[in-house]
Amino acid sequence: MSGSGSWELNECAIKIWDLDDRKLLGTESSHWEEISSLAFSRDGDILLSGAFDKTINVWDIENGKLLKTLIGSKSAVIDVAITNDKEKIISASLNNIITVWDLNSERKIREIINVEEDFNLESIVLTPDSKFIVGGLQAECLRDGGLLKIWRLSDGELIQTLPIKQNFSGYYDELVNIAISNNGRFILSASQERMVKVWMLFKHYIEDF
Repeated sequence: MSGSGSWELNECAIKIWDLDDRKLLGTESSHWEEISSLAFSRDGDILLSGAFDKTINVWDIENGKLLKTLIGSKSAVIDVAITNDKEKIISASLNNIITVWDLNSERKIREIINVEEDFNLESIVLTPDSKFIVGGLQAECLRDGGLLKIWRLSDGELIQTLPIKQNFSGYYDELVNIAISNNGRFILSASQERMVKVWMLFKHYIEDF
């Protein structure tokens, strides 16, 4: 099963697809601005949707029911993630803030503010054990490349900053997304320069934390 989010202003819908049969299973609408990100829980029971309307919706996949809407982001939500125990939600917004939410109370636990000058937060992902948040950042001057930053989820402390140098001649387009392998060993960064970069042995950077 997979999900896709629409950017069409007259729709702003989530479409659920059966990957085996390549069939559309259903369409859900609740956001009133563009949907920017989707994320499934590890067991596939819950789907998160983040949007430019500054809200995060929590969906029950089995019956297509909207469970909760998290309100309080000060800027457009650009990426979302959920911990393995489904107790916390992490969101990234256009104002360079990562927010950790308590799903049960629907309240903010903490905000992590990116203080790196001239770098904008573009994407986040949780490590497979849900202990760390990895953020992909892009320099405002594209030739300066990007950064991977790693925060500890329990207290929001920044533990690592790794450079992403975009040194392919002729290509300096921005970072758009990051992903991490299920075993936590590899992280991938994708950008509009048509390059996918793989960080091997990524787990090494968090072993001591």
